Amino acid sequence: MEQEEMTTLGQEPTKHCSKCGSMKPHSDFYRSSASSDGRQSYCKECMRIAVARSRPRGAAAPPPPDSPAFSAIEPENNEAALEVPRVGASLSDAPEVLGREELIVAVRSLREERALYEEKIRALYHLVSATIELQIREAVRDKMDVLLEVVSEEIRKRSAEPTHHHEE
Repeated sequence: MEQEEMTTLGQEPTKHCSKCGSMKPHSDFYRSSASSDGRQSYCKECMRIAVARSRPRGAAAPPPPDSPAFSAIEPENNEAALEVPRVGASLSDAPEVLGREELIVAVRSLREERALYEEKIRALYHLVSATIELQIREAVRDKMDVLLEVVSEEIRKRSAEPTHHHEE
């Protein structure tokens, strides 16, 4: 459970970083709509370290959070960052706060991610299709087994009954 304390009247609330264990002011934590207190569980410093470690080697680092470039791409601070680029958009349409090389790296990264997601979606589609087909086959087989049993029972009943020949 996260600990939160109010310091003296008029001062900012503090929060315990679940990574480094330090008690820091809320301003030292990024916002998070998923959190009950509206802040991430790691402080900004620990979050930067965690993100840097998770980034593939050679990948461009995002701009520092306190720079104008960061607020231009952070959805919390800029609704335009949520817009989907239109088809045919060129690099000249991009925000001026990001350099051309940064934009190229970002676009390449997004294309690679999209290709991976599309591949995962195709694999999931095939898996779901195969599962549904198997379930249908099993259901049909079960119905056929029941029907065959009913027909077989009827044949046995009829063959056990004495046949009546009409004598004329």
